[in-house]
Amino acid sequence: MKTGIIVQARMGSSRLPGKVMKEFYNGQSMLEVMLGRLETLESTALREALEIIVATSTLPGDDAIVKCVGDRFGCFRGSEEDVLSRFYDAARMFELDTIVRLTADCPLVDPAEVQRAIAIFEEGGCDYLSNAHPVRTVPSGFDVEVFSRDALTY
Repeated sequence: MKTGIIVQARMGSSRLPGKVMKEFYNGQSMLEVMLGRLETLESTALREALEIIVATSTLPGDDAIVKCVGDRFGCFRGSEEDVLSRFYDAARMFELDTIVRLTADCPLVDPAEVQRAIAIFEEGGCDYLSNAHPVRTVPSGFDVEVFSRDALTY
């Protein structure tokens, strides 16, 4: 089974347009900080089994996201409006069986929490796992969802 982290990112936020590319910390954008934190998974055996992918839209405004991702990570462009199809199509393109969903506007993701969620998902034999629904077990901003690609089939 192949597992991938899909980071949802777009420039079209209605409340703060472009927020994922705004300077956030030490000259880096929210997206850069998040991807840097996910890179710390590289020191674990888990990281070698993971694909990190940024899923954005095909809108020209999201070209900045694609440029930021560069060749360091996978990138997928799909519908801005249909986020479900964007995730499903990205999972198909990268041949993922299991998807870890993160959002780029939560840049302080805890790699240990991501690893914990993946481990629980793999042991539990479920189709969907969340540390925020139906009961929040972590502070807001540390949300992790893990689900099977089959769960996205519609």
